[in-house]
Amino acid sequence: MAQKMTKERLRQYVWLVLEIKNQEERYERVRAETVSPASPRLDGMPRSNFAANRLEDKVARMIELERLLKKNIKKAQKEAAEIERAIQTLALPRDRELMRLKYLEGLTWEEVSEKLDISRQWATSLHGRILKELP
Repeated sequence: MAQKMTKERLRQYVWLVLEIKNQEERYERVRAETVSPASPRLDGMPRSNFAANRLEDKVARMIELERLLKKNIKKAQKEAAEIERAIQTLALPRDRELMRLKYLEGLTWEEVSEKLDISRQWATSLHGRILKELP
């Protein structure tokens, strides 16, 4: 049986999408550091293996970040599909669009109200009513 679409569940989806964005940024930073490590010094002095160990650590971190990122993306895709299914049950096109804009597109209330040409207060009031209709 499907879990009810609650405000908390929708909020958790929004946080998951934000987490994915932050993970992507971290992954790109580590990847950039790994692909472009500091230039070696060519002064003829013997070096420790420290730089190689740091590179190994960065590669391991990059692999772990990629694994977590893929896991969260898969989870978010599944949740987005369930949110869309719940949205499809709403009778009014305006209600469906409000929920898509807010949760699937991640717009702010100001952006949602502007797109729907309604006040921010009316958008949040509609949202409360719509939540009660979701399965």
